[in-house]
Amino acid sequence: MAVAICLALGLSTAVSTYFAFSDQRALVVRVQQEQARAAAQRIGAFVADIMHQLDWVAQSGAGDNSAEERRLDGLRLLRQVPAILELRQIDPTGREQLALSRIERDRIRSGVDWSADPGFKTALAQGSFHGDVQFRRGSEPYVVLLRRGEAPPHWVAQATVNLVFIRDLVSRLKVGEAGRAYIVTQSGRLIAHPDLRFVLRNTKLADLIGAHQAAGEPGAGLSTTDIEGRKVLSVMAAVPDLDWNVVVDLPEWEAFAPIHASLLRSLVFLALALLAAIVAAIALSRKLVAPVKALGDGAARIGRGQLHERIDIRTGDELQELGEQFNQMAESLEESRAMLEDKVVARTAALKTALELASAGQKAAEEATRAKSRFLAVVGHDIRTPLSGVLGVLDLLDRSRLSQRDRRLVAMAATSGEALVDLANATLDLSRLEAGSESLDLRDFDLGALLEAADALMRQPAEQKGLALKLRRPSPDYARVHGDPGKIQRILINLLRNAISFTERGEVEFSAELEPPSAGGSIWLTLMVRDTGIGIDRAMQGQIFRDFVQVDPETGRRNGGVGLGLAICSKLAELMGGSISVASTKGEGSSFSVRLPLGTAKGEPRPVDRTPTQIQRVLVVDDDPVTREVARVMVGKAGHKVQAVASGEAALARLRKGAFDLVLLDMHMAGMDGVETALAMRELPGASQLRIIALTADVSPETMRRMRAAALTTILSKPITSASLMQAIGRGGARRGEGPSVALSAELPVDVAFFRTQRGLIGEERTRQLLQLFATVSEQIMKDMRTALMASDRVELRRLAHQLASSAGAVGFGRVVVLAGRLEREALVVEPDALGRAVELLGRARSDAFEALAGLEDEAPGLSEVQMSRSTGSPSL
Repeated sequence: MAVAICLALGLSTAVSTYFAFSDQRALVVRVQQEQARAAAQRIGAFVADIMHQLDWVAQSGAGDNSAEERRLDGLRLLRQVPAILELRQIDPTGREQLALSRIERDRIRSGVDWSADPGFKTALAQGSFHGDVQFRRGSEPYVVLLRRGEAPPHWVAQATVNLVFIRDLVSRLKVGEAGRAYIVTQSGRLIAHPDLRFVLRNTKLADLIGAHQAAGEPGAGLSTTDIEGRKVLSVMAAVPDLDWNVVVDLPEWEAFAPIHASLLRSLVFLALALLAAIVAAIALSRKLVAPVKALGDGAARIGRGQLHERIDIRTGDELQELGEQFNQMAESLEESRAMLEDKVVARTAALKTALELASAGQKAAEEATRAKSRFLAVVGHDIRTPLSGVLGVLDLLDRSRLSQRDRRLVAMAATSGEALVDLANATLDLSRLEAGSESLDLRDFDLGALLEAADALMRQPAEQKGLALKLRRPSPDYARVHGDPGKIQRILINLLRNAISFTERGEVEFSAELEPPSAGGSIWLTLMVRDTGIGIDRAMQGQIFRDFVQVDPETGRRNGGVGLGLAICSKLAELMGGSISVASTKGEGSSFSVRLPLGTAKGEPRPVDRTPTQIQRVLVVDDDPVTREVARVMVGKAGHKVQAVASGEAALARLRKGAFDLVLLDMHMAGMDGVETALAMRELPGASQLRIIALTADVSPETMRRMRAAALTTILSKPITSASLMQAIGRGGARRGEGPSVALSAELPVDVAFFRTQRGLIGEERTRQLLQLFATVSEQIMKDMRTALMASDRVELRRLAHQLASSAGAVGFGRVVVLAGRLEREALVVEPDALGRAVELLGRARSDAFEALAGLEDEAPGLSEVQMSRSTGSPSL
């Protein structure tokens, strides 16, 4: 209670002190304001009166009075106004006609030229002028005033005015006991002060003027430090018609002395009240301590659960009544606890049952999610396999023999099949992204080549709809970057396909812009896809990146879309640390923007010191006979001298016998692998400048890191093509980094386009021999795989899968390449049953590929012989 009383008294004292302080401050400020304004009015009236007299002098000069009459009038004015030291009349041309002075001789028609004087010009143009305050004899302030007569011709009267009056005014102005009044120009110069020393020092108070102006209301009190270093309450008032200000300062200690006295009285009163409260509290506590202590002990016992205890207080007042209430509460709690214990037992059993059901439901939900992902993945793959066969058969049909109606039906079937393949691909992409199994494949790539590939892929669908597809290429200075080109191309293709689907006329334009990297930062790639299609309503723009959302379901059904393309783009951009956005107006088209971080290319261009047509000596090193033979034939047909060996040891022996300009080196070989062989080649005498091109189907980060560590900077991804091989060798211009990779189509057992290209390069006979060689080699590899599978030799199984992928890539068996590559990656980690199924699936894919070659018999007679040699296993090479 004593504390509460003290707090109340303290708060009351603080509030009253605050308001008293505010009132006292306002009172002091009002007094200072009145003094400052009165002084400003007197100074203004003084100057205005002189200006009025000067107006009369100017009018007198313009009249018909003689010079002597004007002189006498001027002398009378000097007697009437002692503050005027000098008086002049100047005609409109600036010639002095009369000059009267208290300190110099008078002059009449002296003709002194004042036309160039700034004050004369200002007065003639504006009617009046007052100059800056100056000091005569170092201590007498004066100012020059000029006034133009109102009636033409406009004469000008000039007076030099002594300002001792102003200094006396501020000196006599009483501001409390220790206050000061002084005058400051608008620029901050002190021109009058009771202490003349500050004026003679040319004191500048511009900060004070700025502080008063910043305070807002003119004349408001300002707490500041004066020129004597004292804390003062300052008030300023402007002098009328002049740029002078009267400042009145009062020391804060004097201004707030009444407050300090009041505060001291309040503190004394508070101390007395506190003492009285303490005495009263002691007296009251003697009567209340024992009952309150009994209440506290009883409440503590109840809190500890001793509900049978009772509180015994017999004071006959409210405390006794409170104790009885506590006793009733303890009795009720004791009864309630017994009932609660029974309910807790029952509810615990029910809760246990509910938790068991909830746990079972959660497990079922998780299993359903996993089942959904497995279903999407399996169904996606299983749908693509038969669809690939259907599309392959439709593509192989000789449509020239069909009727127009049948050709139309075949085209409709092909279009529907391609839409189903796109749907299966989108479903697979979405399932991988949702499961978090999608990872980044970072490597150097040429952004320009990626854009041109997208342009080539989407140009035909655009032209079929009558649309113009335009590509704006990026700056070549930053065309080679480091990132995941596969995912970037998936985003770009999805956006282009979406734009073409929802655009009926006009154009689709796409571009790429690269921001140069800042210090230690990333390169930011911005992909833009703009169309002139149906546009997107503002309400839909925030939803189109969700799964299965379409702007126009009718158009989506017509084009085979289900609303997954933009969702996949959004998830891929987020996976790469970027973002996607859209800007669109309904009916006017859309503009999609993808912003992705990239790195600088890690490989540097390598100069080539050979002419493009120079014949080179090339050594092909590959343990796979099919790949080795394909590379040997390609290099030979290009006009180069070529030799081929099957191992790293044989390559080293061949290099010791003769010099070569270039080595095509497989990275995965039995015995010495490609990296070990390359390092050994570098140590041979005279081989320090030997060019080595790495051949590999493994583009994993670990393999790339090992190759770069061995200075293998030129890399060709299997399967190799003539164009990519000649570019790497030098016929098409060489550059360091990864060569253009060829992605064989896995939709059909044989990539027909790749197969035809290879056959056109090496000829029909050589193609037949290569296929027979592959039949023999691959049949032996499959036998060795089954043997390794029975022996649980996963390392050997992995090596055989790599060899089979390399061989199949050379002849265009795309599905075999994909399955063998998957087996190579997973051979060390998957379950034994899965390995067995993978080997069997690989065998069926090999058989399907040879079966598919039968469809090409009309194009390449003699290929059917491969079918026979495949079954017998006899080589023909």
